[in-house]
Amino acid sequence: MRGVAEALPFRDQSFDAALGTFTLHHGTDVSAGLQGIRQVAKWQVILLFEPAESLKFWLGEYFPECLALPSETGAPRIDDVQSVLEVRRINPVPVPSDSTDGFAGAYRRWPEACLDPVVWAGIPSLVLMEQAGRESARL
Repeated sequence: MRGVAEALPFRDQSFDAALGTFTLHHGTDVSAGLQGIRQVAKWQVILLFEPAESLKFWLGEYFPECLALPSETGAPRIDDVQSVLEVRRINPVPVPSDSTDGFAGAYRRWPEACLDPVVWAGIPSLVLMEQAGRESARL
């Protein structure tokens, strides 16, 4: 089923748990999205980049334009999650340098992988940076 967190197509408490993985900074209304997953699931697990840590992100060394994207400059913080969900625990999750999970942070050992069109298309900040570049080029 397709849906967005702000309007999930499920009945209340349909699931035992909901997992959001590196998605909050791509939503249009973070609070509504978090409320949506709270509504459909008893437990919620959110994996996010803390914005202060994102400034240290290796991808910014190669593509500093990514750090200026609205999705990055306005990225939700742990405090934003805590304002909507009952946060019981916060656990830092280090990304191993040999991770092959396929999200942007996983490629720091192989940054050249980001030049592969398939990999590029799977990293929203690179796609958004590219789109922003095309839009500014048209001006």
